[in-house]
Amino acid sequence: MALISGTKLGPYEIVPSLGVGGMGEVYRAKDTRLGRDVAIKILPANVSADPVAKQRFEREAMAISGLIHPNICVLHVGSQDGVNYLVMECVEGETLARRLEKGPLPLDLGGGRTSEIRHFPRPGKRPVCRRATMQRPPSRQRPVPGFAAANYKASINGYIFGNLPMPTMKKGEHVRWYVMTMGGQVNYHTPHWHGNVVTIDKHHTDIFSILPAQFVTADMVPDRVGTWMFHCHIDEHMEMGMMATYQVLP
Repeated sequence: MALISGTKLGPYEIVPSLGVGGMGEVYRAKDTRLGRDVAIKILPANVSADPVAKQRFEREAMAISGLIHPNICVLHVGSQDGVNYLVMECVEGETLARRLEKGPLPLDLGGGRTSEIRHFPRPGKRPVCRRATMQRPPSRQRPVPGFAAANYKASINGYIFGNLPMPTMKKGEHVRWYVMTMGGQVNYHTPHWHGNVVTIDKHHTDIFSILPAQFVTADMVPDRVGTWMFHCHIDEHMEMGMMATYQVLP
């Protein structure tokens, strides 16, 4: 449903629309309790009854609420008369398209950004949605030392925390593992196979050490059936997600 000026969602009174996209309509609203402007996002009328769209809307709220940083908006959720909505800070700024009219963006452009969804139809093609950034005013930029470092992740084949598609093999089958590492000085690793052993340079082991930019071939003939963990044994790397599982079938 499209909202008109004067519509109330909880304590928020809608004023003119800020933008419309394929997956959301964003309105400026007045918080009648605190007398401040906020931005409210709802699903467009054409997808508001679509369960997949609703799930995506909910996942967006969960993803944003899981991030805590001064340059990321604080999100609140609400529902009224069957309308689910997201409430966030209304940040003044210019669209990416408007900013690019002034010339290229500098490489050192920093600070937080918010997002605006815009709808750009192209002749002869389906409309597409583009996400244009708005630069937060310099006075609102509040960098947090250590935030990036605290959110580093360590992966296996690009997957973290056991999300790697599980390698599957059979008991007694010869399997060759190719282990290669990337990174800098801090990326010293100790890969460890639970449940079975590998052969590396004629040595039988279930754990070994490897430096950055090295390549090691490990041969395995699994003899224990089950689902086993494969991970880096360095505590910090495990905490950053460097773990996976592999399965041995009978």
